[in-house]
Amino acid sequence: MNVLVDRRGAVTVLALRGEVDAGTVSRLRRAVAAEVEAGARQLVVDLTDVGFMDSTALAALLGLQNDMRLDHGGDLRLCGPPPQLRQVLALTRLEDVFAIFPHRAAAVASYL
Repeated sequence: MNVLVDRRGAVTVLALRGEVDAGTVSRLRRAVAAEVEAGARQLVVDLTDVGFMDSTALAALLGLQNDMRLDHGGDLRLCGPPPQLRQVLALTRLEDVFAIFPHRAAAVASYL
């Protein structure tokens, strides 16, 4: 998995590419930690190019969102989940927990 960072004013977008699983999720955690340390408080995780995500990755996203809200006064939102990932988010009821947007522009605009 690769993490590409795109800063849009006060909003930081972390675009994930590839498979996000137990073997790669630490890269996501490190990327979020680095952005938070740099002052980011409004995060978007772009899932458009994610081919697979396991339960470890879902748990990590949930933990990162909780950390952003409780420890840093910020938020973490999702965008662009492919259909199969959107179905997993629905089945696990995580779509009720995360703000999920169809594309990056909508997610970034939601902070404005």
